[in-house]
Amino acid sequence: MKSISLSIFHASPKTYRILSKLFILPTPETLVESLRKLNVYPGVSPKIIAALKSKVRAMKPEDRQCLIVFDAMGVKKSLSYDAK
Repeated sequence: MKSISLSIFHASPKTYRILSKLFILPTPETLVESLRKLNVYPGVSPKIIAALKSKVRAMKPEDRQCLIVFDAMGVKKSLSYDAK
C-alpha cells in the first residue's frame, strides 16, 4: 500500500491529496519517513540481477532471450539533507 501511495504522491501530490479524501491513504509524512528508512545506492542492484538469473534458469532454453533496457532517470530540482 505504501509503495503504490508513494508512486501516486511522487507523480502528482495534488492528485494524492484528492485521492486521500476519497480513500484511506498514508499521510505524506508517513511516506517521507518510509523513504528515509530505505538504503538506496546507485547502480544495478545485485539482488535484482540474482532474481533475474533465477527466473532465466527456470525458463526453457529456447525462451532464454533477455534484454535489459535502462531509461533516463527523471530528476526534480530540490535540495535536501539526510543526516544518515
